[in-house]
Amino acid sequence: MRKDISQKNYLDNPVRIADLINGFHFHGLPFVKAEDIQRDDSQIPVMKDDVPDSLFSHDLIRKIINGTSYWFLGLENQDSIDYSMVIRTLICIANGYYQQVRRLSQAHRAAKDLPSKTFTSRIAKEDLLIPITVLVLYFGKEPWDAALSLHDLLDFSGVPRELRHVFADYQMHVLDVRRYQETRHFHSDLRLLFGFLQADHDQKLLKNFIADNTAEFSRLPSDLYSVLRQLSGIRNMKPIDELTKKKGMINMCKALDDMVHDAEENTTNKIIAEISDTFSEIIPDIQNKLAKNRDGQTTSAVFTGIIQDIRNQYLEKQDEFEEERQSFENQRQDFENQRQELLSRIRELESQSSFPAS
Repeated sequence: MRKDISQKNYLDNPVRIADLINGFHFHGLPFVKAEDIQRDDSQIPVMKDDVPDSLFSHDLIRKIINGTSYWFLGLENQDSIDYSMVIRTLICIANGYYQQVRRLSQAHRAAKDLPSKTFTSRIAKEDLLIPITVLVLYFGKEPWDAALSLHDLLDFSGVPRELRHVFADYQMHVLDVRRYQETRHFHSDLRLLFGFLQADHDQKLLKNFIADNTAEFSRLPSDLYSVLRQLSGIRNMKPIDELTKKKGMINMCKALDDMVHDAEENTTNKIIAEISDTFSEIIPDIQNKLAKNRDGQTTSAVFTGIIQDIRNQYLEKQDEFEEERQSFENQRQDFENQRQELLSRIRELESQSSFPAS
């Protein structure tokens, strides 16, 4: 649920919606502008109460102005594959058209302007419906393998091939975020969202992507950071309320430094906890051995054996700690290299933005 909310909040932005439409449908050409995206609840199709909301409710529905007319866009966020998605979006579109017919019918009934011969049709011959389309944004880690059209979902085994064309088809639009290769067509921070999620499975790939976009990641919008944290699953990314924001922006480079610091602290705490656990196990062992000393051994001999046991356990733990230390050192060095690259890139950008005095 929290993922869904952060995605809705991020996408509820005219600049991003326009960029999404232009990037996906028009190869980046600016056919749709941010001011063309409107929230007009009075014109958005209202869903019937007797149909379950889960079948057709969209995360966002917006009116897109095109000259003197407009069309509707429904955005649906998906984190997992839904093999009934074609039907869900088809129901939503069909219901949207039905609601338009219903409203037109109500208007004609109120105006009493339908000729008697067309009264049963509920709308006039001149009435036209506003187009509706749905775009599914799929953020899942597995490739989308569900049907993309109604025909993909139909069993045509009992239908002659020559007759298949008489069955209406419907083509669904799915944007597979983690595998979409045309991110260069985006001109907003959608490019950062797509690029980050496409690289989050590979530390080196992600480091390079952030380094290549240092300026943008140094002033990341907070709603974008929230989406990245929720969708990427990177455990060390702090909740947004624990980060210092400057004018609503997040310094992702600073966040990386914080991740390194937290990793160091977590490793130290883990080592201390393991040492504490070791000695908490040894103390009862000492008490048991002293209590069971029935063969005339001196207390000194008992403690000598116990000390030898402790030494053996210590040596085993020392080997484990050394492996942990080396692993952490490797991670710390990777983060440090990444931090230095980012700082170098920032200085480079700052030097490029400075101009000599005239």
